[in-house]
Amino acid sequence: MNLSPRVRIVIISTLLVGYTPALFLELRGETPLYEDYESHVGETVDDLNGIVISTDPVKIAIADNRMQLTVRDMNTAVSPGDKIRIFGVIRPERVIEAENAIVTAQSSTQLRTYLISFVAGVWVVYRIIRDFTLDWNNWALVPAEIQQESRD
Repeated sequence: MNLSPRVRIVIISTLLVGYTPALFLELRGETPLYEDYESHVGETVDDLNGIVISTDPVKIAIADNRMQLTVRDMNTAVSPGDKIRIFGVIRPERVIEAENAIVTAQSSTQLRTYLISFVAGVWVVYRIIRDFTLDWNNWALVPAEIQQESRD
């Protein structure tokens, strides 16, 4: 079967969007920490992401605030609202013994990133509208000067 490039792109995009979350948990046969905490007690956490809620003791919210955990043995300074990645061991009573932690302070860089991406997106759409036309017979974007030559 010979598929056009557009059809291939649509199929690949659909597969990536639809199955990417499954690649992280379900295909490995694991249940998320917030669904069955007790089955994970004693396991080593390779990468647990959360947001700091309080600092004395350090508490984090994980999985869109579905679960709150207390972090012990943390040697990194944190503030409420900071994003944190913890590497450590899961203990009973919703406690994690941190072996290492990476903290990203809350800042305005995320807003700046979204603003730059928005401006870049508007620029790309403007360039497409200015430099291309839609060939309705072939359902394709064609450079404007080529479209003009074919009409002459």
